[in-house]
Amino acid sequence: MALHRKIVCICPRKNGNRHGNYMSSRIRSSSSSCHRSIYFVIGSDGINDAPALVQADIGIAIEAGTDVTIESADIILVRNDPRDVLTAIHLAKVTYKKMLQNLMWATGYNALAIPLAAGILYKYGVLLSPVVGAVLMSTSTIIVAINAKLLKA
Repeated sequence: MALHRKIVCICPRKNGNRHGNYMSSRIRSSSSSCHRSIYFVIGSDGINDAPALVQADIGIAIEAGTDVTIESADIILVRNDPRDVLTAIHLAKVTYKKMLQNLMWATGYNALAIPLAAGILYKYGVLLSPVVGAVLMSTSTIIVAINAKLLKA
């Protein structure tokens, strides 16, 4: 998910209280007319906003919020700092890149090793013994694990 444009909406208050039902109805009416390149992200700490958190594409709750809000959210901020949303987005992007690296390594390895183990080059005198295949498979797993461990947020 790339953030190219930010739209900030402050929902109105009625009698000094926020109304999650109002936000929910706004999400329903807006999501049907918008392109899917726009994501609805709602952050909250109150019980009235739980329906809106469930219907939003991404619901963010503060840990100091109510239990209902925390259960309804997709992301829970451990500290009560809204700037942690940017950290979560950055961590998600870096994790996704690392996942693609591991997927490419595993796919490339299997594309080469499986035909060799099946004997595709046997007529040229190249045959991968089961012992060597097991060692290579273990090495592949270790390389993927080390690559994942190198994840830096």
